[in-house]
Amino acid sequence: MSPLTLGDLESPSCSTPELILAQLSEERRQEFHERRRLLVIDDVPATVNRVADSLAPLYCLVDRESDPRIALKRILEAHANGVPYDAIVIDLYMPGMSGSELLKELGTSPPA
Repeated sequence: MSPLTLGDLESPSCSTPELILAQLSEERRQEFHERRRLLVIDDVPATVNRVADSLAPLYCLVDRESDPRIALKRILEAHANGVPYDAIVIDLYMPGMSGSELLKELGTSPPA
């Protein structure tokens, strides 16, 4: 079976995770869901939970982090262990390390 691509999901009716998944065959849905990993990073726990919960139907594993420095460590460890994240949602305005700084740091690291 060919890998799932964005073309499989492009449609005006694909506006929610549920609608996206509904358009896939059971086999494609399971393939898509089984291997997907997401990390949500925001200094506001309620925002982390809201974003993570809304995207959870599309991902097998959804990690949540409110400290960008710990998130950076998790991203690097996941990559080193051969299980990198498929997507990362990052708040740009966080105390201690902004999302932009986190991205800049990742730009010098292997997963970039």
